[in-house]
Amino acid sequence: CFKFQNQPPPVMSTTKTNTSGTSSSSSSVLRALSLHGYQMGPKIGKGSFSCVRLAKWVSKNKNVRTLACKVIDVRKGTEEFIKKFFPRELSVLMKIRHPNIVKVHSILKRERMVFIFMDYAEGGDLLKFINQNGSVPEGQAKQWFAQLVSALRYLHSNDIAHRDLKCENILLSKANAIQLADFGFARICGEETGLFSETYCGSAAYAAPEVILGKPYNPMIADIWSLGIILFIMLNAVMPFDDRNLKKLVEDHRTRNFAFEEQAGKLLSMEAQRTVYELLNPEPERRISLDQLVELRWIDANSAKEKRRTLGELCGKKASGSGTGKAGCRC
Repeated sequence: CFKFQNQPPPVMSTTKTNTSGTSSSSSSVLRALSLHGYQMGPKIGKGSFSCVRLAKWVSKNKNVRTLACKVIDVRKGTEEFIKKFFPRELSVLMKIRHPNIVKVHSILKRERMVFIFMDYAEGGDLLKFINQNGSVPEGQAKQWFAQLVSALRYLHSNDIAHRDLKCENILLSKANAIQLADFGFARICGEETGLFSETYCGSAAYAAPEVILGKPYNPMIADIWSLGIILFIMLNAVMPFDDRNLKKLVEDHRTRNFAFEEQAGKLLSMEAQRTVYELLNPEPERRISLDQLVELRWIDANSAKEKRRTLGELCGKKASGSGTGKAGCRC
């Protein structure tokens, strides 16, 4: 039974068989997975060297659990992916365990294929939620943001930088809780690897100014900038900066050329707006730290304990006003 509450997920190798034919290889993989109780379902997502499928796991007691499975074909990856990013991702996944980080069920390897089974987030991702419903009410945004901060503090306390924080990588569970996902660009920062990074990671729309400029950067401080972008999107249903012109993007970063949507600005508390402003500081050495966020009095230790509303209640609200709703969302 692979219900690993207090220990890292196991990495298991399935029995090797002849994989000379494509169809026989595929069926043999499915048979090998079924021996461990896994049944593969339809594709629900796709990446450069991987895809995500729905899956079911049937325990020895015949209990059925719905999972998501990230399937990586190592043969399709670049040398940098195979030797650098993918080993890092597996290393990080083996270390982490937090209620607001998607939980890995198990990791199976067969030939050049790797199957990462993890909890399935029924609520989809945050970007999809905002596109469908518009801006997130401040009370709910505060709760989700507090959970995201908690997850990021946990990672940073374990010397792990995510380096690809964006709305697409924030999932919503059936219980209406944040689940941080996708550690493909994650990096362990320490004495052996050094604190600073020079690798351009993530999406330009969420990347910190120092990353865009190609400077050696502290990836944990860069994560905090991305956190500010996410919070702005939650509260406004639009991006704070236009990333279509990198030269202009750099200048907009430098001058903090962003503004809250008119209706959002009228409704939001000053504490919420100040939190965004402090997170989006273009000078990394002056950017607010995760510990200092509590001092702004928008979130506190009890923020994540607020009464949760169901996703159904939130999805039922009508988007209105400038910059809200699917038609107006530019994120």
